[in-house]
Amino acid sequence: DTVFAVCSGDASFDFTVTGTQSGTWSGVGITDGAQGTFDPSAAGPGVHTIRYKTPGVCFVWDSLSITVILQEDLTLTGDQTYCGNALPGTISADKSGGTFFGGWDIGALAIVDDSTRTFAPSLAGGTGIDSIMYGIAGQCGDTTSLVITIDTVDIPDIDGANESAFCQTDAAATVSLMSKATPNGTWQDLGGGNSTITSAGLFDPSIGQGTYQVEYTTPGTCFAKDTHEISIVGQIVVDIDPNAQAVEYCNNAAQVDLTPFLLGTTSSTTGGWQITPNVTGGVVGNNKLDPSALTAGDYSLKYALGNAGSNCRDSDSVSIKILPILDPTITPPSPDTVCISLGTLPFVNTGDGGGVWSISNGGSIDAVTGVMTLNNAGTYSVTYTLGTTCPVDSTVQIVVEEPSDPTISDPGTICAYDGIITMSAVDAGGTWSGTGVVNTNQFDPGVNGNTGGTFTVTYSFTGTCPIDDTQDFVVTPVLDPTIDNAPSSDVCVADLIYAFTTSGDAGGSWSSSNGGVIDPTTGEMDLTTTAGLLGGTFNAIYTHSGCVIADTVSIEITTPGDPSVTGMGPFCENLPAQSQKVLPPTSGGTWSSTPVASAINATTGVFDPAAAGPGAHLIRYDLAGSCPIFDTTTIVVEDLPSWDVYIPNSMGCEPLDVKMIVESQGSAAST
Repeated sequence: DTVFAVCSGDASFDFTVTGTQSGTWSGVGITDGAQGTFDPSAAGPGVHTIRYKTPGVCFVWDSLSITVILQEDLTLTGDQTYCGNALPGTISADKSGGTFFGGWDIGALAIVDDSTRTFAPSLAGGTGIDSIMYGIAGQCGDTTSLVITIDTVDIPDIDGANESAFCQTDAAATVSLMSKATPNGTWQDLGGGNSTITSAGLFDPSIGQGTYQVEYTTPGTCFAKDTHEISIVGQIVVDIDPNAQAVEYCNNAAQVDLTPFLLGTTSSTTGGWQITPNVTGGVVGNNKLDPSALTAGDYSLKYALGNAGSNCRDSDSVSIKILPILDPTITPPSPDTVCISLGTLPFVNTGDGGGVWSISNGGSIDAVTGVMTLNNAGTYSVTYTLGTTCPVDSTVQIVVEEPSDPTISDPGTICAYDGIITMSAVDAGGTWSGTGVVNTNQFDPGVNGNTGGTFTVTYSFTGTCPIDDTQDFVVTPVLDPTIDNAPSSDVCVADLIYAFTTSGDAGGSWSSSNGGVIDPTTGEMDLTTTAGLLGGTFNAIYTHSGCVIADTVSIEITTPGDPSVTGMGPFCENLPAQSQKVLPPTSGGTWSSTPVASAINATTGVFDPAAAGPGAHLIRYDLAGSCPIFDTTTIVVEDLPSWDVYIPNSMGCEPLDVKMIVESQGSAAST
């Protein structure tokens, strides 16, 4: 079998083999070659090869590697006992790379390095016993701990109220301790020794007049010390000056040192004060008055020196007054934000009456009634103050807001075909509403199509000062300017007038922007004046004013062409086709002939005498269109002559005068 890693401190174990048994084991750490026993401590840290050889002649080997990891062994050193007020101590581990954890370490351990910490008992959170632990992680890690005890520090507080001043003739007295002080300690002179006071705390005034300092040391391991002053006089004197400081105190005042009441003739200032009526906690530490422990009323403070058996004890007293702290609580306004339009706002105190109202930031409030006049917007602090010697007040805050200005800006003239417009008002932040309002702050003039109309739009502010403004947006309708009789073809100037009409809304005006002459009211166009002799294309425009919208159509005005035909012929019937000598000034017409229709080409005007035959032929040239016109001419085609020539005296002697006779039909003979 395979074991990959063990610790150097682990117990010995036997390897096992699958296969031929009773072989021999070898390698560093094998302590029994027959059993295959491996001892990690004998092998030591490192990587070791373990081999197994089967028995017999035909033996074979197998081997494996095993890692031995050093087993960590940690130790913590440091002080194990501390007093609660002791200075920090050092806690050290003998190996680095680990982690501190456990009871005291979180609050009390400060890092020095990864294996050293300082331990501060004062930060440990109390006294008692706990452990600091240190560990190195891993397979062969270790954890160790150090148990620490934090002992309570003794309390050495000396009372000594009745042992602060003695007469020489007074009997010896044991100086007293405070009730919580640790007893059974040791007394001595402040400078050491017991010439003034015994170790048990017995002080004998017969030592003589003077001032003596004594020291008390508690008995514990965590001991502490306190000192006390004792005066010995021939006669104890206590004198109080009631005018030395205030005799009226508020019952929430801080502690007051009573020593200033004592005149310089007083034998000692380390005695004790008493209060009548007696209230626990009224006098603190023998010489401090705590007004917060007292209820309102009159009290007597008495200062006494000397114990009960003293031959010369003395005392004096002063009267004081504890004044009550009144309740100035104001009922907070609800809501705490108001509108200036409210006019006034009353404030009410739920505590004691008789106070004075005031306000910050230039606000106005009746000092007696607490009614605030809302003059200006702003944030104000309203205060109700009670008392003079023990003044106390309560303050609340009020926010005064002015209404926003919702006045809607005039959008001007709006046409139903206008695009969406953005509305505005004097102050931003309000809400728009009404028919036609879209996208929060925009108005759609096309909300009612081309019909337009009057739409009421409201702009409003909610909240503390609700206010709104309303305005009628007048959307001018868009009229229909459609011209419904645009000419489908050209129009002849000879028509004189073309009357345009509209199928849309009446009331518009007719015009032309490119020379057309049209009646603005009736829509009749004067074709002659407009087109003249040349004709042309002109527009007619029908326009509605206000929300200007127009429709435009075109009219093509034509004039008669010039069909003048130039005469031709006559032609003999055997001549070839004859082209027109001069074409008519206006081309594009159609040629025709009668009585023989095929005698002329309808497009080119070429005349064929042979096709026409002898006779007179009427030739016509037609210009079609809106202004039709034609011209004619007659072409004569002559037939070929038939001649017979004979000579009656065709034979004779010269001089022979021959006469030729021509008998002909058709054209006469000429030569």
